[in-house]
Amino acid sequence: MHENTEVTGQLGVNAVGLAVSKLGWSFHPNSSPEYGIDGEIEVVEGERRSGKILKVQIKSGHSWFKESTPLGFIYRGDDPHIRYWLGHAVPVLIMLHDPTTELTYWENIEPSKIYSTGSGWKIEVPHAQLLDANSAHLLRGIANRVSQVSTVWVRYPRYKLSRGYIQATSTGDPMEYDPWRLYSSGRHSAGWQPPYMSLVNLARQIGWAATSGIAPTEATLTETEKASILDWTASYGLLGLLPGLAQMITLWPRWESRHKIYNSETVAGACEGYTRYIRMGGCWYSSGMMRDSYADEVPAVARVVGEPVSKALIPADWPVPGVLRWSHGLFNWEEESLTKGLGSYFPDVPGSREEYFYPRPGEPRFWMEYAEHLSYFIIWTKNFYEALTEISGFSPAQPNDLQAVRANEAMYLLESLASSVSTTIEIETGSRRFLKKWRSPSLLSSFAMMAIEDMAAGYWVRICQTCSGAFCTNRETPLCDNCGAQAS
Repeated sequence: MHENTEVTGQLGVNAVGLAVSKLGWSFHPNSSPEYGIDGEIEVVEGERRSGKILKVQIKSGHSWFKESTPLGFIYRGDDPHIRYWLGHAVPVLIMLHDPTTELTYWENIEPSKIYSTGSGWKIEVPHAQLLDANSAHLLRGIANRVSQVSTVWVRYPRYKLSRGYIQATSTGDPMEYDPWRLYSSGRHSAGWQPPYMSLVNLARQIGWAATSGIAPTEATLTETEKASILDWTASYGLLGLLPGLAQMITLWPRWESRHKIYNSETVAGACEGYTRYIRMGGCWYSSGMMRDSYADEVPAVARVVGEPVSKALIPADWPVPGVLRWSHGLFNWEEESLTKGLGSYFPDVPGSREEYFYPRPGEPRFWMEYAEHLSYFIIWTKNFYEALTEISGFSPAQPNDLQAVRANEAMYLLESLASSVSTTIEIETGSRRFLKKWRSPSLLSSFAMMAIEDMAAGYWVRICQTCSGAFCTNRETPLCDNCGAQAS
């Protein structure tokens, strides 16, 4: 009996849609033909759509299950398809649906899993990878590998000061904007000012106990200063200190759901696994590991998927949970516990700050929970301001040893902040022209790179001695843009 390929194919699409809906995610079948793609899955975080997409190619029918190994089914394809899938901007999954058992198997299309056959290629789709709730964490991890927020930054319409933190209020949805577009729009034209100058002027509005070196607190700030900070964050967002200063985050291990094959039968179980976030090329990525063997010595009732693994059961050769960041003061890498390195940015963490499952920098849940301590925010605002003014005040023609040291320290600070920024290229829509884009995990890092770009073009920060306003200019003897007086 021959299968009706059109009907069988639709059964596969419907089955994938149903399975994805059971995960609480969204499935969007293609309403119009797309080469090698039948639809897309969007991961949903809580009640918010995440924008993390997985493209899927669905094959339905018994003919796709004729060739198999002890571990999976063999899917064979042609070279044009694999080149398209591997070059896609988002991950592509191959899904095989069995109409008889109503089970759907899947695998991620990536180079390490593709085997050339000479006339084409093949991939093994594991028996153990069923499209169901047990695969949700794996699929989420694949979606998380995509570069997150290359040029955009996130801000909320309102922020508040609470318990010494600056954090978004619970009202209003986050908004994305591109600080680099603000920077490049009208760059170096008459009246143009780069967006980082807003932070420079904010620094000049905040009081500072210069003699003690202690940053102001919520209790010592005036109402005007508080309002200035909240107005600035509503326009630009937080500085992004954690995603810009940290390099790697290893979370506390948790019990993970995983299929295992025993005597050719697929059974479900739980094993230890950990998640790690790594910053590369201006973006944060997710990776992780699961233990190959089950912790059979642990009673099943204690192996609750999603719950932290007790310290005694963490494999000795696994990395210690914590945060790796570059210390500007120590000029060295510094390792911190999760409580110290992350807990100080997440004031509302329930329970243990060491065992909490922190979100990856850049994902929607991160922005919902992330906050910056008021003192950290002010210290880095001042550091940035002082670095720019120190460099602008240095005169190579009349060098002073102390000025040279301070200028070098200021340059080091800017270079360190900008080191997390990288470049990428995109093809301009409707043309063959390539456009350079900046990718940055932090607004402060973006500001540092913008300042370096301007200094290389001969633009400096100047301070007006009459009105105390700050502005950026390339004029050797500039006049203040605000009052017209001579600026330093």
